[in-house]
Amino acid sequence: MEEEKNIPQEILEEILVKLPVKSLSRFKAVTREWRGTIESTYFVEKQVLYQKSLGGSQASIMALSKRKTDDGVHGLLVVENILCSAKGIVHGSPYLPIKAFRSYNDYKISEPCDGMFCLYTDNNRASTVDTFIIVNPASTSRRTLPNPIGRYEDDCFISLAGIGRENSVSRRYKLVLFYEHCVPKATKASWPSGKGVTAVTSATWV
Repeated sequence: MEEEKNIPQEILEEILVKLPVKSLSRFKAVTREWRGTIESTYFVEKQVLYQKSLGGSQASIMALSKRKTDDGVHGLLVVENILCSAKGIVHGSPYLPIKAFRSYNDYKISEPCDGMFCLYTDNNRASTVDTFIIVNPASTSRRTLPNPIGRYEDDCFISLAGIGRENSVSRRYKLVLFYEHCVPKATKASWPSGKGVTAVTSATWV
C-alpha cells in the first residue's frame, strides 16, 4: 500500500494565503488542521498583508443601496462588495454575498480599518436606542453592539465614527465615536464591561 504523502505546512500556508476568503471559508471544513491554520492569528495577518499587496492593481468598493422587500412594505439595506481593476469591474467576484440588513432611517458608515466598518444610526435622543453593527465584508461576519452607557444628552449628536486597531500587532479593534454638542460641555460614553468592542479574533472574523 502506497504511503500517504502530506504537503509540508509551509507550502500549504503559501498556497492558502493567496486564496480569497470565499475559498478559505470552504477549505476550513477539509480537516481540523486546515481549520486551525486558517483561523490562526499568524495566518490571518499574513493573508491581510497579501491582499493589501494587491492594492495597486485591484480595489474593493462597498456599494450600499435601499430596496423594498417582496411585500413592498419593509425596507432592506443591501451591501455589495465590488472588486474593480484598471480595466473596470471584475465579474465573478471572489467575495461571499453579504446578507441584506434591515433598513433604518439615516444609516451612517464609519471610517474603516482593515476592510471592516460600522453601520450606525444617530437619533439625537438620549432616550432612544441607536444601532451599531460592525461588518467584515470579506467574511460577511457582523456583530451588533449595545448602546454605550452615558452616551449623550438630547443636545448632542455623533459627528464621526471610526474603527481602529490598538497597534500594528494586536488583532484587537475599537470603535471610536466623536460627539458634538449644540451647547459645549464635557461628556463621556462607554460600553458595558464585557459587551463592547472586544478582541476580534480570526475564529470570529474569517
